[in-house]
Amino acid sequence: MGLIRKADDLWIIEDSGVRCFLFTGVSRAYVVDTGMNITDLKKIISTVTDLPVTVINTHADRDHVNCNHQFEDIFMHPSEFDRYHGSQPERTDVNP
Repeated sequence: MGLIRKADDLWIIEDSGVRCFLFTGVSRAYVVDTGMNITDLKKIISTVTDLPVTVINTHADRDHVNCNHQFEDIFMHPSEFDRYHGSQPERTDVNP
């Protein structure tokens, strides 16, 4: 697993062939997908920024949502909710 800086405000987090993307803004950071084999994505992100983080899931497959439980603000398309709840039953508060 690795953290690769691509620009001042963009990092790629490599996770055994799965990628997460971290964008930092002025008042908030955004992570696109939360990986599959990463155990503490929040800790990795904290090495880059202390901004609050919003998760944006591209879809609900396990390799994209594994660390969602580490974050408060999570968004995905409502059509993915059934699949998400099947792979992550402990979270019910994902926002459309």
